[in-house]
Amino acid sequence: QQFLQRVRKARRGRQAASPPAPSPAMESPADSVAAAPAQDKAAGESITNTQEAGVDEGGIVKVYGDLLVILRRGRLFTVSTARGDLRPIDSIDAYPPGAEARGDWYDEMLISGNRVIVIGYSYSRGGTEINRFRIGNGGALSFEDAYHLKSNDYYSSRNYASRLIGSQLIVYSPLYLPYGGESLDWLPGLRKWSGNPRAGFTRIVSAREIYVPRSMLD
Repeated sequence: QQFLQRVRKARRGRQAASPPAPSPAMESPADSVAAAPAQDKAAGESITNTQEAGVDEGGIVKVYGDLLVILRRGRLFTVSTARGDLRPIDSIDAYPPGAEARGDWYDEMLISGNRVIVIGYSYSRGGTEINRFRIGNGGALSFEDAYHLKSNDYYSSRNYASRLIGSQLIVYSPLYLPYGGESLDWLPGLRKWSGNPRAGFTRIVSAREIYVPRSMLD
């Protein structure tokens, strides 16, 4: 709390001392022409993820034996590829039973053993969702449990937000530093889904476990 007070005070001091920003100048035709090659180069870059050995990235299609596990439009599907066929086996909602999923996004899936992990974000419940399912040898899907990480959002336009290294799940889940107030309710928290969207979070990180960039200490 003392650190946040110092940051706010220093920020107010810098804002009071800084001159108003000049109005942006009009772009000349030469500037537009010069910028065109850079834009063309960016447009041609590949969006394929770089694969790292031993690291599984979140995705929307995974292979499990002779099954394809597919995440699409908030649902999980299993499809058999045995004997060269594409035969639908099972499907299930990618969110907890009884949850109101309007305003939710489910963009990533990983598989660890016979467990399917779906990563999403719920604007209505306010948190990154980690939903876990079990997959049988025949491809049947069943809901196991779900957890919420307190976060402002999780999606990255450049890459997926989750990684699986062995049995350890790593999730990108940002929280904004508040500008006002002395409450520490914004600190990272976790809750197991119980069916109550208003249930509280249990804090999982203390103030002493936060890395502060050097630029904020100056």
